[in-house]
Amino acid sequence: MKSSVWPNVAKLLTIGYCTFGRSFAYVGIAPAKIFIGELVLLTFMCSRPSALFDTWFNAILRVSRLSAVAWSMLVFLLYGFILVCSGIERGFPPFVAAQNLVFHIYPLYLIIGIWIGRSAPDAIVQIIRSIALLNCFYGPAYILFLDKIGWTLPGTTVPVFGQVGGASLAIIGLLAFEHNLKKWALPLLINCGLVLALQVRAEWVALSVAVVVWALCSGRLGRFVTGILAILLLLMVGIITDVQVPAPSGRGGTISTREIAGRGIAAFDAEGAKEYTRNAGSYAGTIEWRKRWWSAIWESVHESTDTVLFGHGYGFPLTSLVDSLKGEDIRTPHNVFFYALAYGGWVGVICFFLFQLNIMTAMWRTYRLTGQSFGIALWVATIVGSLFGNVFETPFGAIPFYLCAGLVISPLAVIRPTNHGYTASSQLLPATRW
Repeated sequence: MKSSVWPNVAKLLTIGYCTFGRSFAYVGIAPAKIFIGELVLLTFMCSRPSALFDTWFNAILRVSRLSAVAWSMLVFLLYGFILVCSGIERGFPPFVAAQNLVFHIYPLYLIIGIWIGRSAPDAIVQIIRSIALLNCFYGPAYILFLDKIGWTLPGTTVPVFGQVGGASLAIIGLLAFEHNLKKWALPLLINCGLVLALQVRAEWVALSVAVVVWALCSGRLGRFVTGILAILLLLMVGIITDVQVPAPSGRGGTISTREIAGRGIAAFDAEGAKEYTRNAGSYAGTIEWRKRWWSAIWESVHESTDTVLFGHGYGFPLTSLVDSLKGEDIRTPHNVFFYALAYGGWVGVICFFLFQLNIMTAMWRTYRLTGQSFGIALWVATIVGSLFGNVFETPFGAIPFYLCAGLVISPLAVIRPTNHGYTASSQLLPATRW
């Protein structure tokens, strides 16, 4: 496959995962449980092995601004294989244990993103624009009628039309990259509406924190205020019109300003939320079952020195720790900290967060180099979201993040060490047009 094709493949993957979510992730060979994320990665490794491994190992063998990322990623990957072996040794099903390995393999997309970003520095902007525009059509269609269609992908129970996503990424990206925001006012407003309508509280928190961080780093408080006003305008219109639309399946209730307020309040005051919605108990319950599960994981891991250090190993049935979840096919507790702790112990937690800290450091260095703080906001939004959802454990969360992160920090890959510090080649210049 020609190298010129891979930027388009990266765009397709990121846009597909962000917009269509779980449905796009299940495109592939369902009986073998091999899907598009794994197929693309395998194809890249076979057709462009030097692009993947040279980029990675050059950063390991030569001192550069990406060396810490490369080393910590190698340690994280190797620890994943150790956890698979540990799980198999403890008698857990080998196939189930191997499935968890994707948590450590998806970061390879970071290297692919870096390699693509060196030749296509504007790819990240094109991805943001495409997601923002596609959401304007697919988002309303999904909420109004596509969600009601019962078609499923062959060999699975996954709906053909997946829950629309990527709105937060589109919002952050438009605010960060677009100089003339008036041209993008409608897509920005629609994507804000989607974030509210889908009523995913983890996304609300992640987006709020990320936009604040972006505004502080970029100094563009005017755009921050614009975003706040856009959300307030949508809520005000909802109050005045009292529009109520059936919520997508799995979200419960209806889409209305009162329902949105009720879901948010239920996170910390179930009784107070009853003034706004009849589903206050259900909304509060989705938080309580996670708290119980997290508490059970904490207690089980700290029962012995072995599990404190190395966890239970991959393949361990986490749902067996809570009576109400026994028998359920859920491998993630919807919190990346407890995921890493349960399977890999404190060593696993350190490996993962050290890797993420090095990515953040690379994002910061790119920001100092280019003046563009999108990468920092992206990282913050993803980390915050991962503490309340299944981001890094799933392809539709992990792959878009690592690809975008690689595209963002790709300018660092063309920086060369010299006797006087570091210098950048001319390849860096196109990226600074951000």
